Amino acid sequence: MKQANIIKPRNPDEWRILKAAAETFLEKGFTATTMTDLVASTGLNRATLYSGYGSKHQIYIQAMEHLQFDSRPRWEAVLSLEPGPAHSLASILSALLDLAPKMSDGEFFTRAAVELGDDPATARRIASYWDHMKADLTELFKRAQNSGQLPENRRPEAAAALIVTLVQGRYVAGAIDPEHRDEDQAQLGKALADLLLEAVTPVAGRGAGRRRASCHKPPEAPVPGREDGPAQSAGESPGRGHLRRRPASASLSPTAATRS
Repeated sequence: MKQANIIKPRNPDEWRILKAAAETFLEKGFTATTMTDLVASTGLNRATLYSGYGSKHQIYIQAMEHLQFDSRPRWEAVLSLEPGPAHSLASILSALLDLAPKMSDGEFFTRAAVELGDDPATARRIASYWDHMKADLTELFKRAQNSGQLPENRRPEAAAALIVTLVQGRYVAGAIDPEHRDEDQAQLGKALADLLLEAVTPVAGRGAGRRRASCHKPPEAPVPGREDGPAQSAGESPGRGHLRRRPASASLSPTAATRS
């Protein structure tokens, strides 16, 4: 799996402080969080907080690094599974999507994109976070192809991008409706996994149906001298682009009309 370039906290006390700061930012958001809030959550006085960790923005960046380092082993435990008899691709994706709402790092990075997406330091870390997840998922789908669980004509990179979008969507949905964020998460994860598999795996008969639809008889070519287009069945209304069928008498030549 691709190794992320993540800064590890230097000691347990720093770990505790950054975890407390991350929880505060996650609860209130960057803009609404004040240094007073961080003093209260970390237990440090203002002077120590400034001298040891810097400004609010610098603490925010360090909290992002902490969360990514703290959470990555749990992501890797799922993403490193081998698709095969013991673990189907569907079960791995279901486990991944079920894990997502329990992971605070993804929620933090999703909210960071909304609040500070135009800040270069934040944007760089956000892009790196999701790029690493896409790379890990791409490797998962390549292994699934090798084991025969994903068709060879499917692009692992595209499937990985789709999964990342679904994961991000779950974080957004949780932010919109936090009261129901934890309800039926396993069922939702399974439903999303099935949706993804339907998108990347051919369904029996679906391709044949498209082939049959494309093999319809082409429109009848116009016959020289005939003005009313392709023949129509009795009682059929004229289609778009066709001239209305003329009455029988109108189709007779003047000579034939005189003889009749």
